[in-house]
Amino acid sequence: MTNKNHQVNGSKENARGRVPNRKILGLLLIVVLGAVITIPWQRRQWDEMAKARSQRSSYETRLKDLETQKIEAVNYDSLLAEPNVTIEIRLEAARFYLSSGNTKRAAILLQQLEKDVAGNPELSKDEPLAGAISSLYERVGWQDKALFHAERALNIAPDSVDSIIRVAFLEALLGWQKDCGRHVKMAMDLAPNSAEPHLANALVMDQVGAISEAERELLLADRLRPKDWRIQLLIARNRMSQKRYPDALNTLEAATKLIDREPALMAARVDAYLQQIDRMATIDPNIVKKAESLARTYLELAPASPEAAYLLGRTLQLRGDPTGALKLWEDVYKRSPDTGKLRINLGSLLAKSGASARATQLMAESKREQDIGNEYHRLVTGAGQQRENPEIHRRLAIHCMSYGRLPRAIIEWNQVLKTLPNDKEAIEGIRLAKVKRGDM
Repeated sequence: MTNKNHQVNGSKENARGRVPNRKILGLLLIVVLGAVITIPWQRRQWDEMAKARSQRSSYETRLKDLETQKIEAVNYDSLLAEPNVTIEIRLEAARFYLSSGNTKRAAILLQQLEKDVAGNPELSKDEPLAGAISSLYERVGWQDKALFHAERALNIAPDSVDSIIRVAFLEALLGWQKDCGRHVKMAMDLAPNSAEPHLANALVMDQVGAISEAERELLLADRLRPKDWRIQLLIARNRMSQKRYPDALNTLEAATKLIDREPALMAARVDAYLQQIDRMATIDPNIVKKAESLARTYLELAPASPEAAYLLGRTLQLRGDPTGALKLWEDVYKRSPDTGKLRINLGSLLAKSGASARATQLMAESKREQDIGNEYHRLVTGAGQQRENPEIHRRLAIHCMSYGRLPRAIIEWNQVLKTLPNDKEAIEGIRLAKVKRGDM
């Protein structure tokens, strides 16, 4: 197979100092939009995880619509069954399955592709291909595989800014802040006029609670890549963290002029209005009206999104329509009970309506989730600060195994093995996690 047949989207080997491929922003979009909103890391990540999942879901719905317009006549199953199918087709098929919501099929395809790459010396040295596999695995939600292939790409091309940044983002999301900082500095030295190192650095700053410093990094990225709505969304989210709601809303309105009817922007605008209302002494009906109008549009754009229905319910509650809010929230609870602060709000509404037993149940569920989240944050922080301590990673791995965070458990067991290569518990933990996940 020639390089042309297996290089990804025309990517070429990065030379020292080359500005990274703009397609790296695809990784940023999926990773950062779903994670930056969870900051500061120690305080708000668990509470916001459901929001991140919902926003990813709504964006995947958007991707599905766009992909269908372009390739609705393509039958990827038939193409994949043909002999001598190219790497490009297989990668595009994985992207298509992801955009269609079929993460299981995408994961199977990526695992098959992994085996082929491992058995082909030429493909094993293809840095863009390794990076593409990493990015797709991240979208599947298998962060352990994403990290493995991101590090493999970086080993192939140590001076590739694309690969350095890909690893840096994953390290930041894992809470490995020193490692991320080291890679960010490398990327800045190689590509001083690139936005991506500043975006990664902003994520690290946010995680340690340095919100103002994070804003400065985001503004630098915005200056280097102007008129990118995704960067402006990150800036707006940062300003919301600083409780500067008018500034955040102005930024979101400017971003909306760049791309109309984008679900992620709709969600952020509604959220900004609701947070602003929550901090008002008296509710402003005009702001509630604006929030409701945006929430309805968001639900139209992403009808399958639990977050969209949840946010609309919040606006109805504020407008004085508890019946409408209750109907929406009961439906969301059936589909996605971890959405936002659903349990607390639904429980409060049920208590007022006289359903005290159910309200008590929901409050207890909310308290349990919060306790689990606090323990997770404590362990993540410790593992990030003591990277060489196998027992810290062991405790985090056991916690993740207990609560279904299998990719993170695999990552932490692997950290144990770096220090204790023959640790039987870690070896068995990885095997069991892969079995539970359904690895091939």
